[in-house]
Amino acid sequence: MSVEDWVTAYHERIYKYCCYMLRHPQEAEDAVQEVFLRAWRSSEGKAEEPRSVQAWLYRIAHNHCLNRLKRRRLLVWLPFRPEWPERSAEPAATQAAASIDELLGRLAPLDRSIVLLRLAEERPYEEIGAAVGLTPGAVRKRFERARKRLQASIQRKGGVARETESIPIV
Repeated sequence: MSVEDWVTAYHERIYKYCCYMLRHPQEAEDAVQEVFLRAWRSSEGKAEEPRSVQAWLYRIAHNHCLNRLKRRRLLVWLPFRPEWPERSAEPAATQAAASIDELLGRLAPLDRSIVLLRLAEERPYEEIGAAVGLTPGAVRKRFERARKRLQASIQRKGGVARETESIPIV
């Protein structure tokens, strides 16, 4: 599989991930370009490609997004805009989206990344572990702890969703 094939196969998923992490569509576009550029540079001259190209690309994207966040010293997340990944012209945040963003914003960047990869991208623990540099067991444990924190926050805010409805157990 060539780099062009990687871009074709994974561009949209990597864009969505970067958009969720960086909270800004233009910055996400720049990040995606950088991710694929780094992947291309890393793959030059190598005879074989990584075992899981998708996990490898998520790992590059994860590290790049965290570095960007550190550089701009933004550890508090900006309002969640679910329309950003679909590139809508006029995103309109709903009350539910604002509440979700507020809850996710309370998580550490690593935990937020794990939750996004598990729930939004439906990635297996093994692949998430490869992307963030943890064992699958550690990823599962961090996910469960983050899920419980989110559920407790929902209950404290007077959320009416039952535990199994609020944060899916995957």
